[in-house]
Amino acid sequence: MSVHVLKNGNLDAGSTAPHNAPNNAPRTPRKGAALRLVSTKDLERDDWLEVRCTGIGSSDAAAAIGLNPYQSQLELWMQKTGKGDLLPVFDPNDDTSPMFWGTML
Repeated sequence: MSVHVLKNGNLDAGSTAPHNAPNNAPRTPRKGAALRLVSTKDLERDDWLEVRCTGIGSSDAAAAIGLNPYQSQLELWMQKTGKGDLLPVFDPNDDTSPMFWGTML
């Protein structure tokens, strides 16, 4: 797999102070698009999934801040650090499982 890592000339992407501002100039956070670290445009699906598993994306954001009712922060951490196989596996055919009822509904 070949992954093209994008370079950003200005690593201080969260700053709104001008480049010629003195070092003691106040810096305020800037709202804007997230910084893209890897170009996934030309990746095969399997390679894309491998890259996706290494970071926190928008699909993981709610779990990362503890607002996902279906995945805890610990579960997210375990998956992102390669320890996801240590998590319990639920049987989708067990009628007491939330996964079963989610499929049925």
